[in-house]
Amino acid sequence: MGRILAAALVGGLLEFAWGAVSHMVLGTTDAAFERMPNESAVLDELKATPPGFYGFPWLDHANATEADQKAWAETAKRNGCGIVVRWPEEAATLDSSPKSMALEFASNVVGALLLALVGAGRGFGGRVALGALLGLFAFVSQNASYWIWYHFSTAFTRGELIDAVVGWTIAGIGVALVMGRDRAR
Repeated sequence: MGRILAAALVGGLLEFAWGAVSHMVLGTTDAAFERMPNESAVLDELKATPPGFYGFPWLDHANATEADQKAWAETAKRNGCGIVVRWPEEAATLDSSPKSMALEFASNVVGALLLALVGAGRGFGGRVALGALLGLFAFVSQNASYWIWYHFSTAFTRGELIDAVVGWTIAGIGVALVMGRDRAR
């Protein structure tokens, strides 16, 4: 169990380091973000909006009638539709806050622990391949759906694919090195 925990720490550290390089140096998702043309007007309106995750125009999917859905579609076609995420005020400093970094690192270690546990009976190459496949699974199960249903940009989605597969492949290499080259432990 000690080797698995050590592999989880190394894999988590490598995934965390890749995330830093991917986002802070390579900017894998930066190309997806654009400046809103009427930003100051939007910011003025958002001042009174509490933090939350908003879809507009609003439709209560659970209780919407056919007439409600038709009215929503007409409003969306006429005025546009989308998602707005309103962060709390303290989020303005969260980019590299110790709390955010610690939570990100912890989530990376948990992911690497799962990788080490699932890969415990595999050889070196199998553990590395498993890391790549788990990164691909994470992307397909989440980010692909955001692209399909929420219309996240292709540039952002591509960046997330690269981030997930490359990061978890690197973590898989670290896990495999710590776990050893032989098969079952």
